[in-house]
Amino acid sequence: MRPIEAGKRGPQGCNPAAPRGTQTGRASRGTEGALGRLPRRPRTAGAPAGRELDRETSRSRKLSPSEMSQPAPSSPPASPPASPPPAAVLRIEAVAQRTGLTKRTIRYYEEIGLLSPSCRSDGGFRLFSDADVARLERINALKDSAGLTLAEIHELLEAESVRERIRERYRATADPREKRAILAESRGVLSRQLALIERKRSALDGLAAEYQERLERIAHLDLELAQEQKDEQTGGQEAVS
Repeated sequence: MRPIEAGKRGPQGCNPAAPRGTQTGRASRGTEGALGRLPRRPRTAGAPAGRELDRETSRSRKLSPSEMSQPAPSSPPASPPASPPPAAVLRIEAVAQRTGLTKRTIRYYEEIGLLSPSCRSDGGFRLFSDADVARLERINALKDSAGLTLAEIHELLEAESVRERIRERYRATADPREKRAILAESRGVLSRQLALIERKRSALDGLAAEYQERLERIAHLDLELAQEQKDEQTGGQEAVS
């Protein structure tokens, strides 16, 4: 009977084609004991090993036809456009220069509720927007040109704010019945504004009539004085003659 050669197993579970050192069990350990541990092949410098080799292999492999038919990954969505910078605001000195009002007058309008600054700075300074400046110019026009009092101006501006809110409600609905109700509400606000102007015009008409009467009285007195002056001159000439 031939003895079993080192590195080979007997009939039970043998695998002669397997390399040395890969078998498990007592036969493998016995073989290592008989032949000694084989020296490991030195690794070439710079060659990737283990997981690095797997990564290098995956990078260098060619794509399969199914992978090549896959659509290219879509590019990331474009970032939304940057929001516009905040509207410019002015400090009270610049507002006073633009409107011709004093800082004291602007503060007084704020105290009585005619004006409200849009915001305040970190230091507590009043900051006014273009809409605030336009409101101040409107107040000036109503006070100087129309001759309205500050209380009347406050009433008119409040009515305009109400009408602006009514317009927003009108645009927000498509129901004809609701739109007609909103129009009726707007008509009522406008009627109150017109009544205020009519009262003011009536008062102005009365004041104008009073001034006109005074002018007529002055003209009548002037005529009387002119006649007296003429009579005096005539009497003096008769006395001399």
